[in-house]
Amino acid sequence: PDAGGDTPPLSGGDGGSGGSIIKPEFKDYDRRTVKFSEIEYARPDAEKLISDFSSVTDAVKKNEIPYEDQLGAIISLEDGYNSFSTMYNYSNIRMSEDARSTYWCEEYEYISGYAPSFTATIEKLYVAAAQSVHAQSFERDYFGIGLIEEYKDGGIYTAQLVAMLEDETEIENRYSSLSTANVIITYRGMTKSFDEIINFYAD
Repeated sequence: PDAGGDTPPLSGGDGGSGGSIIKPEFKDYDRRTVKFSEIEYARPDAEKLISDFSSVTDAVKKNEIPYEDQLGAIISLEDGYNSFSTMYNYSNIRMSEDARSTYWCEEYEYISGYAPSFTATIEKLYVAAAQSVHAQSFERDYFGIGLIEEYKDGGIYTAQLVAMLEDETEIENRYSSLSTANVIITYRGMTKSFDEIINFYAD
């Protein structure tokens, strides 16, 4: 993962460096192509997702349950991961389409605010798996080649870095709210957004 707050792939064949999830052979995803216009938005419960990832990470660290159960617990996180990642990008696109939409600005602000912590939580799972006595099995069966090499010595998401990324996200969201599409002014008897007034006199 990088320090930009983007969520790393939960599974893949290249240790997470390829930027996409690669379908493990053992799972039947039964997915279909969904048109963008047909996507149904649902705000993810970020705190619950982070808690779920943390619980599985603890189970991998403690190694008190069989390997197969640990692997199954990791696989069970996929739906939550996909939901967060999809809604994160979807809300960003919707906000970019209409910067005046309070709803989409608030939704993107909510999800992006949790992105650094969510990414850090995923990385902790990578590290736990890479440092586990089952590391080679995790690498072979799920995460892909590169897991051990990349995460055996730990990750990069310290508490300080997460805090800095959260501050950065807050500043970016505040800056986005200052878009000319959101600046309301009164000019020659019209009270409209700056963009609307400019467009009015451009026609």
